[in-house]
Amino acid sequence: MEILNAGALLVIGMLLIYRALAMTFDQTEITINPRGLSIRHNPLPYPGAPGLVIPLSQIKYIGWRSAFDRGCFRAAINNEPDQPVCITVIDQDNVSHVILTDIADQKYAETMVKELGGFLHL
Repeated sequence: MEILNAGALLVIGMLLIYRALAMTFDQTEITINPRGLSIRHNPLPYPGAPGLVIPLSQIKYIGWRSAFDRGCFRAAINNEPDQPVCITVIDQDNVSHVILTDIADQKYAETMVKELGGFLHL
């Protein structure tokens, strides 16, 4: 029983270390080309956020919202005056895809949405 508990703790510890490394060193790469909008996290694949490719013809809307809203993958811990935001893409099936999370500056998020919307002709 002790070996099982030690193994479980080791696995949990390794996952937490991997997540911390991914959050510290990862960069999000957003590419717009004729194939579509693609999002990759390098150099380590971020846990729970695989590479994503959305065909340009399927993109309906791009926008930002509070990270505390449903779908931004962040739990509300406290009431911060400047709530972080995330940038999402809505496809033709009304499925929301979060492409950037935990952006602290709302003006930066607005600028990113305008720039991406311009490249996507939305």
